[in-house]
Amino acid sequence: MNTTERQASENIEIYPNPATESVNFTLYNMEEAITQIEIIDASGKRVFNFEINGPFYQLKVDGLESGMYIANIVNGSKKYVEKLVVH
Repeated sequence: MNTTERQASENIEIYPNPATESVNFTLYNMEEAITQIEIIDASGKRVFNFEINGPFYQLKVDGLESGMYIANIVNGSKKYVEKLVVH
């Protein structure tokens, strides 16, 4: 897959961030749906990897340790990268 990494702030909203129980991923103004969400911890380990097909996804994070994570959100041929904080 040929992807372009971009900041998600204009097209994808991740909330609440910081998160305690769950985090929502909402896609705005895009023709294609979110197709994959991958969460990476501070050590580089993949802790979640979901294939989906839609403009919204809610992810339970209450089982994750507190800390900073990277959310990779794939939308067709585009890949968005955003920080996620879990308390």
